[in-house]
Amino acid sequence: MIDPALDLVVRYSLALLFATAAYHKLGDFESFRMVMRDYRLLPENSVGLAAACLVAVEALLALVL
Repeated sequence: MIDPALDLVVRYSLALLFATAAYHKLGDFESFRMVMRDYRLLPENSVGLAAACLVAVEALLALVL
């Protein structure tokens, strides 16, 4: 069994990490989208959607934790 205080610290730390990551990506979304495009892991026409989904998932994880 994990200590409740440790559980809380881990959850808040992860939530802060995901929230900061989402905020940083939203701050310069076009640059983030270009970085994702430069990796060439996805077709060119789906990079924008994938970038938006990644930011949304990070923000959602921050809220859920």
